[in-house]
Formats: sequence, C-alpha cells, structure tokens
Amino acid sequence: MSNSLKIRGLVVFVCLILAMFSLAPTVMYDSLPSWWQKAVDPIHRGLDLQGGMHLVLGVDVDKAVESRVD
Repeated sequence: MSNSLKIRGLVVFVCLILAMFSLAPTVMYDSLPSWWQKAVDPIHRGLDLQGGMHLVLGVDVDKAVESRVD
C-alpha cells in the first residue's frame, strides 16, 4: 500500500472522529458527560429545518421595466 493512500485514510479517519465528536451533543445531549456538553455546543437547526416561514416574492414586470427605462 502506498504511503499517500495511508495518509489519506488517516485524514479521513480523523475527520470522521472529529465530526462524530461535534455531532454527538446534537444527537444524544442528555446521555453525555457534562464536560462534553460544555466543550461542544449542539448544532442548532435553522428556520428551514424547524418548519419556519415560507416566503414567496413576486415582481410586477411592468413597473420593473418602467423603472429600468427611467
């Protein structure tokens, strides 16, 4: 096995461990020790994932063309 393949595998493994470490408070907050809860905050979902508001914008084409011509 080549040396660069080992390094790539190690980098992927370290990234996975770090991702699991930072994702754990989001998934299982109550079962973690207090030092872990203080070290990493849970990921807060945005409005789109919490069922936030849906906004639809409309453009009055005639007014847009008229203001663009002016």
